[in-house]
Amino acid sequence: MLLAPAVDDLRVIIRISGTGVLLFGLGIGLLAIPALLLGEANAATAMLMGAAPAVVTGVLARRIRVTAGHLTWTRGIVIAATTWAACALVATIPLQLSGHFASPLDALFDAVSGLTNTGNSLIADLDHLPRAFILLRSWLEIAGGAAFLLVGQSLLAARRAIASSLTPAETVGEHFMPRTRKGVVYTARTLGALGSVGIVGVGVSLVIAGVPLTSLPVSTVSLTVAAATTGGFVPVSGAVGAYHSPVLEFMLVTLMLGAATSVGVLGAAARRQYRRIARDLNFRSYVVMLLVVIAGVAFGLARAGTFTTPLAVARHAIFSGTAAVTTTGLSTVAPQLFMTDFGIMAPIALVAGMTVGGMLGSLSGGFTTLRGGLLAKGVIGDVRRILQPEGSVQAIGWQRLGRREVLTDAHVRSSASIVMLALITILAGGAVVLWSSGTVTLRGALMTSASAVGNVGLDVGVLASGQPWYVTLVFTAMMLLGRLQWLAVFAAVGFAVSTVWGRP
Repeated sequence: MLLAPAVDDLRVIIRISGTGVLLFGLGIGLLAIPALLLGEANAATAMLMGAAPAVVTGVLARRIRVTAGHLTWTRGIVIAATTWAACALVATIPLQLSGHFASPLDALFDAVSGLTNTGNSLIADLDHLPRAFILLRSWLEIAGGAAFLLVGQSLLAARRAIASSLTPAETVGEHFMPRTRKGVVYTARTLGALGSVGIVGVGVSLVIAGVPLTSLPVSTVSLTVAAATTGGFVPVSGAVGAYHSPVLEFMLVTLMLGAATSVGVLGAAARRQYRRIARDLNFRSYVVMLLVVIAGVAFGLARAGTFTTPLAVARHAIFSGTAAVTTTGLSTVAPQLFMTDFGIMAPIALVAGMTVGGMLGSLSGGFTTLRGGLLAKGVIGDVRRILQPEGSVQAIGWQRLGRREVLTDAHVRSSASIVMLALITILAGGAVVLWSSGTVTLRGALMTSASAVGNVGLDVGVLASGQPWYVTLVFTAMMLLGRLQWLAVFAAVGFAVSTVWGRP
């Protein structure tokens, strides 16, 4: 039996969601200023038209009075889902007004892609997109990344860690995300420092690469944000390889690695707690997955003969493998080359990296390396139990930043549920692609699907403007599922159903 939520539950959700939409709309409205400075009056008008309904909605929502402001797990996840959906609708308005989308559904796809830090895009004529809209796309990535971290922090403050791989009732002491205002400030400073260093490094790299000074500011911001938020949006059709700059690729790899590292590990590194980091299961699984994927891509490229020198193989393998595991999705080659010149082994390694993703408590997508580590621990525990004498009991432990935990069935079950749902969604998305097109191979369909579910955005030339509407709709939903996690979405849907049909 479903119980209908109380009226105050709805009021709290509307008020907090409205505040998020208000802030998001103000951010879009402020982009009108650089649009005017860039001489793009039409873009400035589009920004203001997109910001107006968000500001009005947010102001009205702020006027709602609530009597209980305590954030429960259910309220928190419904607020997250509601805010993400509302902000995507708001961002669709200026994107559609840009004139670079075939339909409003395509514009919605790009809005969701930006907010979920995925990086896929259906923009027509990308190379001639006004610079103000490139900045808008970067703002979507920043807003989406900040919202992802703030949602995790807020829920942890409510002693419910939806950001973790564990069940809500078992994560009271979760340390993957900061739980205090001081922790949030520290996290913001850490990420701000990463972004500042990235701006300087990427800017210098672009100057060395010969980017014109008129395009330098927007290109610097766009590439830095793409790597530092794992958003992956590049304002040129030739991807990062169009710049022909190993220095730029090195800077982007550094930013991608930092963005896919949990804020807890970044904080421990700032405090020089290297021994804790080295023993952390989340970090160990991350490093192992990164090395395995890079090695797999390098082996595949060598077997395929795509590049003639070991240095070229290593360069492209490191960049592509890092982009996959960190779920950034940047690439050094044109999209079609993944299907025609990368052989078989390299794409398989990239799919594995995209599916697993980066560390829990970071900006990356995927089902995260910690869940993979917990599953591996569970398998090891089962093997040990088989080999041990009958009746013996042996606990399996794992480390999280200096704290030793005992592996329980709940850890393994929760991780296995997310992994299973991720794999099922990838297969379903691949089936949709194969159904809609008679020319896409199974490898291309699976890479595209894994890219969407893992919030990677690695373009392999399958998704494009003018594709069937149901493909766009399905992949939009897949990006949201990957970002909000399946169980969280199920909770939000259950809340909506109980609101309509639940008993008081």
